[in-house]
Amino acid sequence: MENVKLCFGILIMLLTTSCITVDYVGQSYEETDQVDLYFDEQDIDEDYEIIGQAIAEGGRIKRIQKKLINKAKDEGADAIIIGGVSRGRFYNTSGNLQLQKQIYASFLKYK
Repeated sequence: MENVKLCFGILIMLLTTSCITVDYVGQSYEETDQVDLYFDEQDIDEDYEIIGQAIAEGGRIKRIQKKLINKAKDEGADAIIIGGVSRGRFYNTSGNLQLQKQIYASFLKYK
């Protein structure tokens, strides 16, 4: 019985630390192949409109960013502006302290 509890605990820990989710609200267009990445609006040389907002969260920040870019492609965005990065702490079902990272972004469509 202890082995079952241990396996279940490990499974829960892996699921909570390796899952990356992206929540998006906004307009969708035909899928794009390339998404430009910006951290400051002043760096954008083209006219654009904001088509939506997204929050991506998970364990590793580079993997979160990659998932966010893939979501932007799926939604037909031409670019992303990263609005912020945060870290939160929570206790998982096993009672272990976990670190949750988030990236906030705006999805853009060039005019």
